[in-house]
Amino acid sequence: MATLAKAFGDLYQHVRGVPDDWEPGRSAEAVAALTAARETWDEELQDHIAPARLAIGVIRDRKVRHRLKEAMNLLEVWDSGLVYAFHGRSRAWVLHGVVAHAVDCVGAWQREEALPEPNRAFTEARESLAAKRDEWESIAEAEEGDRRRRRAQRLSGATEPPSEAG
Repeated sequence: MATLAKAFGDLYQHVRGVPDDWEPGRSAEAVAALTAARETWDEELQDHIAPARLAIGVIRDRKVRHRLKEAMNLLEVWDSGLVYAFHGRSRAWVLHGVVAHAVDCVGAWQREEALPEPNRAFTEARESLAAKRDEWESIAEAEEGDRRRRRAQRLSGATEPPSEAG
């Protein structure tokens, strides 16, 4: 429990400093600096998620463990999977809400209460990731279809007799 409490405390602190999006009209140098800051921040986030995942893994309650793993999954894909949740909201608000819901779940579990309903930030993050996964799946299917068509065209082109020049 102490490991889980420390991990969530570290996550709370870290998500407060998430770099926000760049604003239009920024110089290439400013965009590059922000990109580097986001990459560094993400590496540190992943370092905070790892001990939380280990602590979550020993929780015997399947529902609690599932919800906490879901929270960690949302945090792991923050940059690519939560873009819709971030629309019109600060990144810190969304990520802090995801961690807050995880903490609320642990508290309810310790008090032997039912899991709380997800807060708005957690719900928005969950819905954003579901939408992005649907998009990623559609893109993968389209790319696979394109590969099959190109392969079929190559094979049919290889088996067709040469055209006669007239």
